[in-house]
Order: sequence, then structure tokens, then C-alpha cells
Amino acid sequence: MKTFVFDFDSTLVDFETLDLLAEVSGADAAEIAAITNRAMTGEIDFGEALRQRMALLRANGDHVEKVYRQAVGRLTPSVARNREFFAENDVFIVSGGFREIIEPVADHLGIPRANVFANHFVWENGVIVGAGGPLSYEGAKPKVVAALGRKDVVMVGDGWSDWQVREQGAANFFYAFTEIVRREAVVKVCDAEASKIETICG
Repeated sequence: MKTFVFDFDSTLVDFETLDLLAEVSGADAAEIAAITNRAMTGEIDFGEALRQRMALLRANGDHVEKVYRQAVGRLTPSVARNREFFAENDVFIVSGGFREIIEPVADHLGIPRANVFANHFVWENGVIVGAGGPLSYEGAKPKVVAALGRKDVVMVGDGWSDWQVREQGAANFFYAFTEIVRREAVVKVCDAEASKIETICG
């Protein structure tokens, strides 16, 4: 039986969580987005990119709630068309994103919360000051996927850390998912490109 491991940002949804939080909180969204892109193409250590973005972000609970409320309505179009695929298969979400935003989407898709591996926000006086969790450092994603103990793993995502899962042997196959964003550096190393979920589940 195949196990499908999905990234979250720009894969299951059409946004990057920290980029969207920057927009709703009035932070420097362009700078945060630029750092996100550098991390997703392997130009910068993921943990360092996360620290840099969190230092620029001063979002509060209201801002997080705004993103939370948008998340389910911003499913990637082909994901929204194929909700049954996620409920009927062995699916995990492994993401450097945040449980606070990911969990409502997992619920909507029928993915158990126990199958969600992600980070969480660190708060101080009602303001986000950092990130913690099992995927907050460089090279974490392959380790988390390997620890699932599955034999036949298909990795699906748009970023360099998703490719690393395949590169380091934690997945048997890697789809570069390009419906939302196509990162040439990631497409060059993938086993196959998927411009929609139907490519994977069809």
C-alpha cells in the first residue's frame, strides 16, 4: 500500500503561511516572501530562513485567526476537486508550516490530526516571536518521514526540502507539485512533475 506524504504551503493550499501572515499583519511581506523562495529552492538553510522570517514577523492572535479562517477556502483547486482521495488513502502532511493553520485543512480533507507533522508558533505577550517543533531545522523533513516507518512512500511538494526526502531515501518517489508555483530547481531533480493532483491519484 502506498503512503502519500504531502507538503502543505503552495501544495494543499494556494498560499505560503508566513507570506500571508505578513500581508495581514502589515509586516514586510515582500522581504519575507523572498526569503521563503530562497529556502524553497535550496539557496538557504531552512532553519535559518525560518528564523529570519520570524524575526520580521510580528503577528498576533487576530492575524493568525484571519489566516486560519481563510485556509480551507484556499485549497489548491485540484485538491478541492479530489477530497475523497485524501480520506481514502494513507496520507500524511509533513510540513515546515504550522499546525494552527494546517489542522483545519486536514480536518476538511479527512486526514487524521495524528497524521500531521508540523511546527507551532511560539508566543510572548500575545505576539508570535518564533517557531518550534519537529520541522524547524534544516534536514528535518527526511527524518520525520523516515520515522513513519512506511515502505512505499510517495512525496509530493513544491520545495527543496520535499526533494530531500527522496534524496535521502525516506521516499521512493518524488512529485514536484507545480499547480501553485513552479520552482525550476525542484523540477530539475524530481521523478515527475505534477501540475494537478489528478496526475498523482488518477
